[in-house]
Amino acid sequence: MDQLRTSFSRKSNAIESILKTAEDGTGITEQKIIYSLLISPFEADQCLSTILRNGLFRYDSSTRAYKITEEGLDFLESLRRISELDNEIE
Repeated sequence: MDQLRTSFSRKSNAIESILKTAEDGTGITEQKIIYSLLISPFEADQCLSTILRNGLFRYDSSTRAYKITEEGLDFLESLRRISELDNEIE
């Protein structure tokens, strides 16, 4: 159970980091995700699949980059609010 929790936590942290990296709206390539987060191509694919499936990114084929959507920005803001609440509780 602890291993599953650790795996989930690692993936959710990676997703949050990917969203933050793309927050400026300029787009991010899969290669940049791999190198900036020091994750494997397999992990990047898993995270990107989750992000795309939930409408948090869109793929721009003209620039070959992933761009954050309004839903992605809203989700990131929600994560920040949760983090602030968590810090207040501690």
